[in-house]
Amino acid sequence: MAATVMLPPSTNVFVSAFTNAAYLQKVTVTPPGGGQSIVWQGTGENNHQIGQQFIATPGGSQNLAYSVTAQYSSDGGASWHDSTLLPGATVIGSFNLQVVLSEDHVDQDYNDAVVEFLWWRPLS
Repeated sequence: MAATVMLPPSTNVFVSAFTNAAYLQKVTVTPPGGGQSIVWQGTGENNHQIGQQFIATPGGSQNLAYSVTAQYSSDGGASWHDSTLLPGATVIGSFNLQVVLSEDHVDQDYNDAVVEFLWWRPLS
C-alpha cells in the first residue's frame, strides 16, 4: 500500500524520516515515472532520524505525485510487511508540510515511521 504526496514543480523540498518503534522500519519515496527512489531504514524511539535530503522537483505546470511506502520487519529485515499509512498536510502562509505516518500493527499510535515533506512557496 502506498500514499501519494503531491509536490509542486520547480521546488526544493526537504524530506526527512523518523522512527518511534522497536521493529525495523523502512520507508521508500519514489518520484513520478518510477525514477530513482529514496530508501531509508532504521529503528529507534523518540523521533530517531533515519534519513534526510533535499528533492529538487522538475519544472512544469502541474504538481507531481510522489509515492511513499512504509514497511516493518520484526526479524531484522529478513521479511518485510506493509505498514498502514495515514497521510496529512497543512499550509501556514508560505510554509507547506505534508506528512505520512505509519503504523506497524503493534499499538495503533501511527508514529512508527514518519516521513515529512517541507517547503516554502512564495505567496501570490
